[in-house]
Amino acid sequence: KLLAENDTLKTKNVLPLQENSFVIALQQRCDGLRSEKEELQVQCIALQARIKALEEERNGFLKENSDFRSQLQKASEDHTIMEEQIIVYESDFEKERAQREKLLKDYDILQAEKNSLQQEKDSIAAKLQQVSHQ
Repeated sequence: KLLAENDTLKTKNVLPLQENSFVIALQQRCDGLRSEKEELQVQCIALQARIKALEEERNGFLKENSDFRSQLQKASEDHTIMEEQIIVYESDFEKERAQREKLLKDYDILQAEKNSLQQEKDSIAAKLQQVSHQ
């Protein structure tokens, strides 16, 4: 009977020791997983902060891009207006050039008439001088 009790006690003592080492191993594994979870949570928080910073940077770039597009649109509109003004100025210049050419032709005609009248006057004066010498 004592031997049987001893075997029973040995069995009872062995099993709790095996269970204790298994429980300890599980607790160590759980502690390791908790530590890993905490590290992952810290990394997750850091990544969320980085994502937020990148989103803010992206939004800044999008606003800057929008501003540049607005400036480009304004510059394009200004360019179109300037091209239209150039067309008007060129048209005005052509009109003035044509008017200047007409005035020069009219001047040349008047100059020719003046020269003709001067010759006629000189001719009449010469004839008058001849008549008065006679």
